[in-house]
Amino acid sequence: LYGVRDWWQSGPERRWKTSLDSETRVPFAGLVRFVQGLSRTFLTRPAMAMAPMGGNPMMEDKSEVAAVVKGNNHFALELYQQLGGRQGNLFLSPFSISTALAMTYGGAEGKTAEEMAAALRFSLGRERLHPTFAELMKQTHGAKSQDYQLSVANGLWTQHGYAFKDEFKGMVKTNYGAELREMNFSTAAEEARGIINKWVEKQTQDKIRDLIPPRGVTELTRLILANAIYFRGKWIDPFEEEATKDAPFKVTPKQEVAVPMMFQQERFQYLETSSFQALR
Repeated sequence: LYGVRDWWQSGPERRWKTSLDSETRVPFAGLVRFVQGLSRTFLTRPAMAMAPMGGNPMMEDKSEVAAVVKGNNHFALELYQQLGGRQGNLFLSPFSISTALAMTYGGAEGKTAEEMAAALRFSLGRERLHPTFAELMKQTHGAKSQDYQLSVANGLWTQHGYAFKDEFKGMVKTNYGAELREMNFSTAAEEARGIINKWVEKQTQDKIRDLIPPRGVTELTRLILANAIYFRGKWIDPFEEEATKDAPFKVTPKQEVAVPMMFQQERFQYLETSSFQALR
């Protein structure tokens, strides 16, 4: 995910450019308003509610983690309702979106903060929300010694010369492991794109390359949020490599292509309804 791009001033209006179409934006008015108010919130407001600096050793409150998980799941299902009806394959990480926008929610206030919290389904106050996100990421990360590897990395890049408040920079670093880095988008946009793409490659073990396409960063870009998630897990019932063979795969109801298909024969639990099939 790279989210907030190309924020600029044009006359009395502030405009927002994103890859989402108008249908997707409808339930996220608060997010749009947040981006529109980004500069004046972070740079000029005299006061801003902020999460306390430093972790709280007593924050492992399972009810708070459960509240964040419940809200994230609610947001994920609503997002899927908006995107699921489109043609073609759909691959997205709602947790990545929630995490990246939770960072920026930490710098919002007033109506912007209210609408962001409503759209993202944040039920905790921000003084508890950010440490709880930190605890949730800590709990989900998998070490190499376990049966899976899961890591989430967050990054923010801003136009050189924009003065962000120390409280905000401390909050995103303490709770999300993200450092706010300065880039000169105005005169070196392509160089900045390369640096950010290299960061994504490193965080995803070289699995995601060229996340931001050419011209994805321009001289008008002012802030880029990036979230990279890497997962590698072992099958509970491993597939034998020698059993893999080419088989037909339907890319559309009428079109088939031959692709390598893994194969195993075993007894599994199976569920089929009118809308989905599940294998356990």
